[in-house]
Amino acid sequence: MEKTDARIELEKEELEKISNEFLDEERFLKQEKEIQDHQKLETLEITKEVLALDEKAKQTLFDSLISAISNSQNRDTILYLTFAKAYKILRETGIRFGTIETDTELSNRVQSLSAQDRQVLFDSVISATFNQNSRDTILHILFWKAEKLLTMSGR
Repeated sequence: MEKTDARIELEKEELEKISNEFLDEERFLKQEKEIQDHQKLETLEITKEVLALDEKAKQTLFDSLISAISNSQNRDTILYLTFAKAYKILRETGIRFGTIETDTELSNRVQSLSAQDRQVLFDSVISATFNQNSRDTILHILFWKAEKLLTMSGR
């Protein structure tokens, strides 16, 4: 009888341990999902934020993009630098909060897109540029397309 009671106690302890591990895993997954949802929500706002910048800040961002294109930098470098520059400007103007280290979050997410998606994004911007669209239109296309691709890919 004592062996049975001891065995039942052991089984209870093991079940409790498994249950606690399961709850910890559930909490972790929930937190992970909340972080991803927050990142997606933040990304969805960046087009509006960029277009709401003052004229000087938009021009600085646009000049940076055109300069990178004119200097024949590669696609990924152009995208990385442009998105990092946008976050830096948004942070410096007080629209976004963060540090120098967080300025590259969007750039890193864009770089995690497939090569095909990054090419689609780049082609959209190059096409808009060569079609002599306005500065705001080109910036809108860049950030809107990035948001769309990130949302579709779940990144």
